[in-house]
Amino acid sequence: MSYTYQTKKEDLEKWFKFSIEYWLNPKKGKTGRTSGQPRGLGDILDSFMMKIIETGVAKIIEENFCQSKELITDDEIKPNNVIRDDPDIFKIKENENERDPKVFIEIKYHNANAHWIGPRTKQIEAFETGSSRLNINNNNIYIIGADIINDSSISEDKGKKDSLLGIFLKSSTNLDYFNDFYETLPKIQIRYALRLKDLKDKGTIVGKGDYFLSTTIFEKNKYENFFKDENLKERLKIVEYPHWNKENNEITLCLQPEPKKNGNNKVKVPLKNNPIENYGKFKIIGADIEFILKENELSDRYFILCKEDIKLSNNFFGEYNLKKNNIYSFQLQSMGRDPTIKNENLFISENYLKKLQVNEEIDSIENVLKEIGENA
Repeated sequence: MSYTYQTKKEDLEKWFKFSIEYWLNPKKGKTGRTSGQPRGLGDILDSFMMKIIETGVAKIIEENFCQSKELITDDEIKPNNVIRDDPDIFKIKENENERDPKVFIEIKYHNANAHWIGPRTKQIEAFETGSSRLNINNNNIYIIGADIINDSSISEDKGKKDSLLGIFLKSSTNLDYFNDFYETLPKIQIRYALRLKDLKDKGTIVGKGDYFLSTTIFEKNKYENFFKDENLKERLKIVEYPHWNKENNEITLCLQPEPKKNGNNKVKVPLKNNPIENYGKFKIIGADIEFILKENELSDRYFILCKEDIKLSNNFFGEYNLKKNNIYSFQLQSMGRDPTIKNENLFISENYLKKLQVNEEIDSIENVLKEIGENA
């Protein structure tokens, strides 16, 4: 089941108004709270209008799991000296009376291309402090991830014409400047819902200085075309993989290290010299395989040729099934221009979460949302 809410113009207007009031508040500065970078009105609008995901998540829970309750999102502009440890569902209205919530909900933006789920460990401490202040048991802390999607018939230039601010201004003014923005209002879709205790139990602490790693590891190459390029064939060779413990059915993937500087030149560091033991060690089922090494001037690439079906799994990336008679890339990839993690995080991959849900080791989105609705 897809948990989706169709936003309304008044939903966008609420967060537009909130952004303007925040900008005009004389006690609020013009720099970002965490980044310290200057922020103009446009930055404030872009940032706070994303809080429409909180509206969407609240409405999805109300409409499906607690129709007798209204979930009120946190739209109070707090003084700078107030610690921000409130839940995103700030109040509950039931029987015409407002009260504090009995669950602590943190709502995160999580788009379709995201690989990882989980907050910074410092944020977790804030969740637990906030829940304690409200007399909420730590077992009733939840993290919900939601995406913003749009069904507009205008398909080109996604990422610009689907701007929330642009869509709102198009719907609220007659100015031609905004004609090219999407004509339809966005939808909010919940992509995951987790108890914090389950994340703590199944997630992995990823420390400051580690790398953001892609969960898209084993990319399939067309077997019949792999050796056709004569120039490419000269750089391919069958090799013994150095980090395969056949006795224990374990294999460790490598991450391409940066070339070393030698004066004005760069010198390749072989890929095999950088196995990632913390995160890249997989259980492997199946052994009829060959490894292919492609050597470039400043980097290497490993590929795996599967002569039978192969299963690879660990408790960080999840489970992958490689099919017989296919070639796949076989190394870890970092994400982004600067993949270094700046703060310690508690992560679980989407891929691993799906496996845990299938195995009923973690509850489904529906069960978690139902629990929230009943206990809120």
